Amino acid sequence: MCVFYLALRALDTIEDDMAIPVSIKLPALATFAADMQNPEWRHRCGYGPYIRLMDEYPRVTRVLLRLEPRYRAVIVDVAGRMASGMAEFLEREVDTVDDWDRYCHYVAGLVGIGLSSLFALSGLEDASFGKDAGAEDPEATSSNHMGLFLQKTNIVRDYLEDVTEEPAPRMFWPRAVWGRYAKRRAGRWRARSADFGLAVPRPWSVPPPSALRSSTTWSRAAVTPLAPLAPARVSRP
Repeated sequence: MCVFYLALRALDTIEDDMAIPVSIKLPALATFAADMQNPEWRHRCGYGPYIRLMDEYPRVTRVLLRLEPRYRAVIVDVAGRMASGMAEFLEREVDTVDDWDRYCHYVAGLVGIGLSSLFALSGLEDASFGKDAGAEDPEATSSNHMGLFLQKTNIVRDYLEDVTEEPAPRMFWPRAVWGRYAKRRAGRWRARSADFGLAVPRPWSVPPPSALRSSTTWSRAAVTPLAPLAPARVSRP
């Protein structure tokens, strides 16, 4: 479980680092499944403790290569499929709800499928848990739906942090949803937050996203509430 987590954490660190140009990120994702098995491979990127993980990744690789082949195969397979999905959405936006489901399948549903496979292989759970990996439609499995539920919760929770990401914002919420309330995608949250019906921090008192997690660091006085959104109109046939 630890190696599975660290491998996918390293992959996620590459995808999340908006300072890496797409021209470099795409090849890195394409070769990740092979690179993660190379005892010498490392890719310096990320922030905070993730920099150390990426710098010292050969330590993870050494443990991965000592695992039984059946466990290693699951970890490498999931990482490779996840990397391919991440690359797909580097080159296009999450526009529809189907896109959202597909993106969340790649970055979280596959985690659920991989975990179910590892539990089944270990004998800690019934062998039926491993059937999701070989399902004709993996996206319809319970393992996948568990991942989608968790990932969609994270996307909604982290919306502010994602659209204020430096050096470039990110948007994982589908246009089909936010487009009901806004005519254009938010580029700079502080400049266009009114489009999304969000409370607007005064420019001189905007704290970093990390500070917003603490109720003691953001005064209510720094916020001007907006009027409630009117219900979205739905055209009926």
